[in-house]
Amino acid sequence: MLTIDPFVGHRIWRLVPSGGEPILASATSGDPWLGPEAEAACFAGVLLQPLERRIVPDRHPGEASPALDCTCGLYAAKSPTSPPHRRVWAAGRLELWGRVIEGTKGFRAQRARLIDDVEIFLGMGPGSPRCTSPPCRELATGVWIGSTSFLSRCDRHGRNRSIGFDDFEAWVRSSFRKRYGVGADLASR
Repeated sequence: MLTIDPFVGHRIWRLVPSGGEPILASATSGDPWLGPEAEAACFAGVLLQPLERRIVPDRHPGEASPALDCTCGLYAAKSPTSPPHRRVWAAGRLELWGRVIEGTKGFRAQRARLIDDVEIFLGMGPGSPRCTSPPCRELATGVWIGSTSFLSRCDRHGRNRSIGFDDFEAWVRSSFRKRYGVGADLASR
């Protein structure tokens, strides 16, 4: 269906470091969400091989994404979903427009835009964040900044690469305002 009025959907992302700042990345493919708006492209013809991407013929050449007989598009749920545990996640609301395919639990859209502040989850479920270093379940005291991910860590596992939650929240909030035009808030801690 081609829509004039945008749909509103909910999405979760992984929060990852990139070039010295936090960015949103697809929860499934890891592809970065680089700005306040995104446009879908079909990657159904891209096979993931070890250390490379090999392109095979497009499933629907010349047709906009998402296509009815394909899995492509920008995904969003109709209602908020809980982010998985063990990593630093983000959740937010999107405005969806262009070609939008509605399913029973959500949408696949041609275009999407962040419309509200993003909520950051620090891992290990609701409430106070716990250290995500298995099998530790101590209260986390900061966020460990790795080369490809952020993880909640206790004092013992954070080593010298952790920053406190307040500094982390301020850094993410500032970066998100510049990159995405929305703020970011840590979920309950």
